[in-house]
Amino acid sequence: MEFGYLESWWKCIISFSKKNFWSLLITFVVILMIYLYLLLVKKVNMFTVFQISIPKEIVIGKVPITVNRRNRKLAYNIWVELKTRKIALDFDEENDVIVEVYNSWYDSFKLIREYIKDIGEKPINNNLRLLSLELINETMRPHLTKNQSRFRSWFEKNYQGETSVQETQKQYPEYEILVEDLRQVNKKCQKFLTLLEEIYK
Repeated sequence: MEFGYLESWWKCIISFSKKNFWSLLITFVVILMIYLYLLLVKKVNMFTVFQISIPKEIVIGKVPITVNRRNRKLAYNIWVELKTRKIALDFDEENDVIVEVYNSWYDSFKLIREYIKDIGEKPINNNLRLLSLELINETMRPHLTKNQSRFRSWFEKNYQGETSVQETQKQYPEYEILVEDLRQVNKKCQKFLTLLEEIYK
C-alpha cells in the first residue's frame, strides 16, 4: 500500500499549523473557554444544544401526517372541542335534547373552523388541515343541512310543554332516520378523536 498521498496531506497540515500556530491556538482557547462557560456556569449540555429534532410522521389509512408543534396544537384544540361537546358523545334518547345537541354542534363547527384558519396553510401541516375540513364539511355539515332547520321548525310548532322535550321529539315524523344519522356522525367524530390523540400525545 502506498502512503505517498496521505503523507503529502499530512505535510500540508503540519505546514499550515506551523504558519498559523498562534491563530489556531487562540481559536482553540476561545472555543474551550466558551464551552467551559456554558458547561460550568450556565450548566448547558452541549450535546442537547446541537441536537436536531426531526418531526416524526404517522400514517392514518394512507394519509401521512407530520407530528410537529403546529399539528399538535391543532389536534389538541380540536380534540378538546370534540371531547367536551355533544358531537363526539353517543346520543342518549332518554335524556338528550336534539335542539341543544344541534346548538353544541354549531358551536363546535365555528370553533374548529377558526382553529383551521389559525394554523395557516403550510404544506407540512396540510393533511391534518384537510382532514379537519373534511370533518366539518363532509361529516357535520350534511347532517345539519338535511335535518337541523326542518327539525327546529317542527319542534317549535309541536312542543307545547304538555309532555317532556324528549317525548315530544320522538314524535317527529323522521325521528328514527334523524337519530340514526346523528349517531353515525357521533361514531365518525369518535374515530377522529382517536386520530387526534395519536398526534398530540
